Amino acid sequence: MDIIDEQLKRLTSYGSWEIIAKDNKTTYMASDGPHGLRFVTSEENGYQTDEPSFAYPTLSFLANTWDLNLIKQIGNAIAEDCIKHNVSMILGPGVNIKRTPLCGRNFEYFSEDPYLSGMMGQAYINGVQEKNVGACLKHFAVNNREYDRFYQSSEVDERTLKEIYLKPFEIALKAAPYAVMCAYNPVNGILSSENEYLLKQVLRNEFSYEGLVISDWGSVRDRAKSLKAGIDVAFPYNDAFYNQLKKGLECNYITKQEVNESLLHIDQFIEKIKKVENNIVINHQELCEKAVEDGIVLLKNEAILPLNNNPQKILLVGEFLNNPIISGGGSSKVTPNNKVEDLMSCLKKDGLKSDMEYVLGYMIRYGLPTPFGYKIALEKASNSDMVIVGVGNTMLEEKEETDRTSIKLNPVFIDLIKKLATYNKKVIVVLYCGSAIDVSDFVDDVQAIILAGYAGQGVNVGLSKVLLGLTSPSGRLAESWAMKLEDTYTNNQVGNSFIEHYSDHVFVGYRYYTSNNIKTRYPFGYGLSYINVRYNSLKIVNENDNYHVFVEVENLSNIQGKEVIQLYINDVVSSVSRPIRELKKFTKILLKANEKKTVEFIITKDDLKYYHPSLHRWYLEDGDYNVLICKDAENVVLSEKITICEDYYSQYSKY
Repeated sequence: MDIIDEQLKRLTSYGSWEIIAKDNKTTYMASDGPHGLRFVTSEENGYQTDEPSFAYPTLSFLANTWDLNLIKQIGNAIAEDCIKHNVSMILGPGVNIKRTPLCGRNFEYFSEDPYLSGMMGQAYINGVQEKNVGACLKHFAVNNREYDRFYQSSEVDERTLKEIYLKPFEIALKAAPYAVMCAYNPVNGILSSENEYLLKQVLRNEFSYEGLVISDWGSVRDRAKSLKAGIDVAFPYNDAFYNQLKKGLECNYITKQEVNESLLHIDQFIEKIKKVENNIVINHQELCEKAVEDGIVLLKNEAILPLNNNPQKILLVGEFLNNPIISGGGSSKVTPNNKVEDLMSCLKKDGLKSDMEYVLGYMIRYGLPTPFGYKIALEKASNSDMVIVGVGNTMLEEKEETDRTSIKLNPVFIDLIKKLATYNKKVIVVLYCGSAIDVSDFVDDVQAIILAGYAGQGVNVGLSKVLLGLTSPSGRLAESWAMKLEDTYTNNQVGNSFIEHYSDHVFVGYRYYTSNNIKTRYPFGYGLSYINVRYNSLKIVNENDNYHVFVEVENLSNIQGKEVIQLYINDVVSSVSRPIRELKKFTKILLKANEKKTVEFIITKDDLKYYHPSLHRWYLEDGDYNVLICKDAENVVLSEKITICEDYYSQYSKY
């Protein structure tokens, strides 16, 4: 075999998971993430067996923490799991935007907001690569639903593409991920794996990315076309790929220079991952549990939480409380290496001395709930002081390759909650799910709703501490929860099988709801707490066109807790349509009992720009901007105006 043949073979993976080194013998393993290591040990007849590993909270849950330092720690821990199994690259994080709550893979993504998604992705990558394991940023780009994802094109105008769907990648790329993975779907009519505009003009030129670009598994139709577009390694191995590359070379469709550029990216990738050192220093189980405490979102609380230790009888209902769903289905599913503890055991361990009893209420059969012992549950509910019921979505409902058809819970769960509420006035609902839920069928019947999410193998350990008030809930929603599916812009529409036209433009998620005065059930950024935080003052100081924003907050409670401070920008008068507010900065702080703190943000001119569709670049328009400090996307607590005066000749005439 001559040297060019050996080179061409390196442009496709060895088997399903491995990148081939220069000697054509040594290989380096990639494995699924992003919620932990899915290390496949064998494949037979299309079925894969994976080795148990630490199952961390899903990205959807981690985003609810709004804690970049925690996300980085999770990245560190996942890297250590990779090192233990000689895995060189974890396939994550995914920073795709949650345009519709129906997307089956939303649990794998951070948020509907590009800034929050990008910052979370950046922290995750920094954490993984701090230990010289590669992170792989995905799915590039505009993969926002699973419906016919291999064929239906995402049709997006240039401004929307740059402001919403590419912005999280642009931000996350500042962490210099070792690899970027293309998406399955066509974008504006061209497959992501063959899209030179995305992979070369945007990724390489505009975003200055110098690392490895790989395909998603099975996304390459023609290897020569994908190489031409910028795919360095195609996964998984396919017999046809070598011949396609050979033919492309022979007819001068691809050049030796293009082959050499991809080989250089592969070799540079391998040099980075060779620096791995086997130093395991993190208590992984403890981190799994700590993350849960930070990400649980208290959605409703009518003075029933936290639980107290007064003599009372508590009934726990539902298989999810005993055997919770901790992740959605598909390639990101991790088999936990520790048994997921049941909630009752956790509550007892944490000191709850109430008389507790557990009943099944329903069973998960063939992946879906079916009533099982309603009568027992209702009888015991009528003789209890309080009921905690666990419900949610199974891995058949939130999974890769298919979307949900509704944001309501399975009717079995709705029926059970409503029946329990007729027999007991103190019902607490715990939701185990990875995406937004329509709670309208039961929200008025229960006293509390708590989002446990898909929180990995430590879910009930952390949940117990929040229920008991050992930790004040500090999770905030990273996506809007609409009143009903019909209130979302996309509703139940999925395109016409040829294209999906993104006619909502930049008005995605809370940008759509707030700009159109549509009330949500629970806004983006929303979450209740056991502490009472007062926002005292907002002060802005301009230093050389950097706006230093000082926010003083005060904990008025006798217990400590964490608060997420959110800063949004409103362009008062713009030449183009802009959302009424856009998240630009955030931070999460710990406030001790009765403590005051001042938080500083720095707003630059770049934070105020929009992408100008006529100029094909980011543009700063002078005028007034409101700096908004918010509890969530719908509730402004403090506001201050700044005025931008740019050079006269940098501006286009408005009048």
